[in-house]
Amino acid sequence: MSDELAALCRRLFSEKESHENTLDELVDLDDPLKRELATLLIEKLKDEDRFIRVSAMLALERLGPITEEVIPALAQTFSDPHHTVAKMAIRAMGRMGPAVVGHLIKALQYREGRVAENAAQALEAFDTPEAVKALADFRRRSA
Repeated sequence: MSDELAALCRRLFSEKESHENTLDELVDLDDPLKRELATLLIEKLKDEDRFIRVSAMLALERLGPITEEVIPALAQTFSDPHHTVAKMAIRAMGRMGPAVVGHLIKALQYREGRVAENAAQALEAFDTPEAVKALADFRRRSA
């Protein structure tokens, strides 16, 4: 890991730092560094510390789907015991484009917390036939 990336990670995972400024720095990284960081952040999604998981999620949201592993890794957090983590994953995915629709549709099946409701809200941003049908089915089941 480069010194630049190590310093960035220290700031990302520090409870004493302003994360907004650090998150803003992510967009200026070159793609190889973004991919390296994404790999590290995906691992942090499994950390025992909820603060670390949330920080990793926020960073991945800024990076977007820079590697093919990002979207499935975020989808795995839907079952996180802290509903905030799942909610943030859904929010992040909702900003990543139509490649996430299948994962959000699967999230409509969750019964824990508000995962399904949050997924439905995120799906509203996508005007794909799959999203429209899944939302209609979800609303019918929920009525």
